[in-house]
Formats: sequence, structure tokens, C-alpha cells
Amino acid sequence: MANVTLRALEVARTVSGNSPQTMSFPEAASQTFKRGALVYLDSSGRVAVATASQAAFLGVASHDASGTAGTDVIVWIANDDTLFVGNLTSAGAITASSWSDITRNYGVIAVGNNWHVDKAGANRRVIVLDLDRRDGLPATTGVPATGDVGARVHFMILGNFTQLYATS
Repeated sequence: MANVTLRALEVARTVSGNSPQTMSFPEAASQTFKRGALVYLDSSGRVAVATASQAAFLGVASHDASGTAGTDVIVWIANDDTLFVGNLTSAGAITASSWSDITRNYGVIAVGNNWHVDKAGANRRVIVLDLDRRDGLPATTGVPATGDVGARVHFMILGNFTQLYATS
């Protein structure tokens, strides 16, 4: 069992094999989020850092906030084509991965500047679709080893929690 370094969220791949959808929106005032933060559009149509209980997410910030309101922020859009990759935690503490994590709905949590998939999260906003192939690969099989602590998982934000694609 290995301990995997905690990292920022990023795009893992798309289902279609195309580039992930990106869009640019103006930054809200007083933002300090880092690349990989979950973000949403506030009531003024500006990008702001999300909370774990956010009603819906716009996606993941592809770069750090500038701290200047109105500056363009490029966002990897949460949709049914984009799979993100993030570390697996439980209440913010790294936890062991398992094949049984696949198809599970989990929450998200911010720990410091990084967001993670959170097994203990009460607000189930994401579905885990795969274990990341870069973590714990046995040399002979190419299959992720289970039990890696903080291993990265590929996940999708559930459709009803995507800001641009959800229906009320």
C-alpha cells in the first residue's frame, strides 16, 4: 500500500475522446481559489469558489484566481463528457481506495487549496467511474492496486449538479 500525494483536481479525459469543454467567465470579487478548485457562477454571472454543498457546479478552474474582479477565468465545464481526477478522502483525511468505490456517489471537500472526492461527504455530487492508472500500478498487470491511501479516482459531476446542464 502506498500513500499518494494529494493534488489539485484536473481533467482526466473525456468520454468522447475530444478535448474537454472550456468556457471563460468573469471572476467574482475577492476570489483566491487555486487551479483545480470547484467553481460556480454566482447570481451576477461571475466565477466564484464553490462549497461542498453547492447546489450546482460550473466546473473546475483551469488556473488560479487573479484576485481582480472581472478578469476572465477559464473553466473546465462539468458535463456528461468530462471526467475529472482527484484524490479520495474521507472527511478530508486520505483513505484507502477500493474497486468497490467505482459507481459510488460521493461528496467533495476542500482541504486547504485542494479539492478532493470525499467518501464521508453528506452532499453526494459526484460518481466515481474508475481508479487512476498512475497510482499503485503493479509492474506486471497495469491494473491499479487497491488499498493505496489517497489514490486518485476518475469521477464525473452528477448531471443534476452541473450548473450549465442541470434541469430544475
